[in-house]
Amino acid sequence: MTNDLNEDQKEVFFKVANQALCPCNCPLTLGGCLKQRPKCGKSQIEAHFVARLTKEGLTTIDILTKLQEGFSEGDPVQRFSKSPAVNCKGK
Repeated sequence: MTNDLNEDQKEVFFKVANQALCPCNCPLTLGGCLKQRPKCGKSQIEAHFVARLTKEGLTTIDILTKLQEGFSEGDPVQRFSKSPAVNCKGK
């Protein structure tokens, strides 16, 4: 997946891979999972996504942001209101 990348793009790819967590919920970075668990399908998908964004010229921080937005569960940005507390009656 990095064969199509030039040297500058490979540097971006590996920076992202060593900072981003793997989406398979293992305790490894993307790079660690690719190396230690090469058959992990989720890491392969994310790596191809990172390679594509790298080819498009995105920066490391832009790719990491997109990963958080695209591979996290639910709404990546949660907003809390300052509404008054609701009275709850317990048993």
